[in-house]
Amino acid sequence: MDDPDSKEGDAAAPPPVPALATPPGGGAAGSSKAAAGSAGGGTFTSLISRLWTSPSPVEAPRASSGGDASGFITQSPRRAPGTPGAAAASPAAPGLTSPEGKPQPQPPPAAEKRGLLDIFSPMFTIFGGGGGGAAADPPRPDADAEAEAAGAPEPADPPPQPPPPPPPPPEQQQEEEDEELDEFDPYVFIRSLPPRPPPLNRPICLPKKTRGTFPISLILDLDETLLHSSIVPLPTYDVVFPVHFNSVNYQVYVRKRPHMDHFLERVSQLFEIIVFTASQKARTPTPPPRAAAVYADRLLSIIDPQRKWIKHRVFRDSCVVVDGNYLKDLTVLGRDLTKAAIVDNSPQAFGFQLDNGIPIVSWFDDNSDTELLKLLPFLERLAAVTDDVRPLIRDQFQLYKRVHGS
Repeated sequence: MDDPDSKEGDAAAPPPVPALATPPGGGAAGSSKAAAGSAGGGTFTSLISRLWTSPSPVEAPRASSGGDASGFITQSPRRAPGTPGAAAASPAAPGLTSPEGKPQPQPPPAAEKRGLLDIFSPMFTIFGGGGGGAAADPPRPDADAEAEAAGAPEPADPPPQPPPPPPPPPEQQQEEEDEELDEFDPYVFIRSLPPRPPPLNRPICLPKKTRGTFPISLILDLDETLLHSSIVPLPTYDVVFPVHFNSVNYQVYVRKRPHMDHFLERVSQLFEIIVFTASQKARTPTPPPRAAAVYADRLLSIIDPQRKWIKHRVFRDSCVVVDGNYLKDLTVLGRDLTKAAIVDNSPQAFGFQLDNGIPIVSWFDDNSDTELLKLLPFLERLAAVTDDVRPLIRDQFQLYKRVHGS
């Protein structure tokens, strides 16, 4: 009869780990391998034992919860028979027994393969084991960066800077200068002038009036008032003539303002006509006063060869220069300012005698322009004035408001 105390002790002790069955004809080899495994350590022996044995009822919950106490190994849980996806029980594997001495059923091939992958894949990764099923070392970030740097192409040299643009042609430079002149405010300039012109230190440029001269003198500007001229060929022109100055020949192209001939014919019957031109429009790069006089005198001789319209010609050398602007001080003409009027497209030109000035729009190439015709009725009224012409001019154009704001 068995001792009850010995049974209780047997029940309390954990079941012994069954030994791995010896394959046929390999007893000695198996013993030597087992001895080598024992010499290598108990960890691998415990791993092999768990591989070929089923967990006991006490160990089953721990195995399914994620592994042993070391946390390195996870055994794939087996499905219970009858559950979806579970394979039929196979005959007991030869040589494998349970702790009670009953044959141990062999797991299905799929389950066995799945258990091997679950167990050995992390094992080979942890312990660095080789073989076809071993997992490779994770790539290092610095190694990837080195590989990318080694394979990346070298940065290309920056493209060469384009050469600076060539200077604009003379025609474009002239257009830009004209645009700058358009931005100039003549009335702001007039506001900055002294109230009186500088003392006259040059002789009167005109002879005294004769008995048959009209009492009122009408002074006319030339360029952009009566005509437009250029040394650049114009698509259409009325006059072309050469000018030779300082060993340089210039071809001057001239357009007459619409109705210019009719205008000169009519006003010559009412006033003493004087052309006063600053005439820098000879279109030389830096025309000196003498060059301007040569150009203007030659042009006026073409327009009025017999001087039946224009009695006197006054040029740039009779102007007063203020801040680079050529002003026409009417006192240089030697005429009574109560009996004088000036028509000019540049109001600053008559800035010293604002109440004697009659402004007109600048003209270049508009064939429909009628400004000269529109000016005739007022000039006819002006010719009838017997005392001072300035109040009539002041009331008609009110340029003082544009200069002084009132």
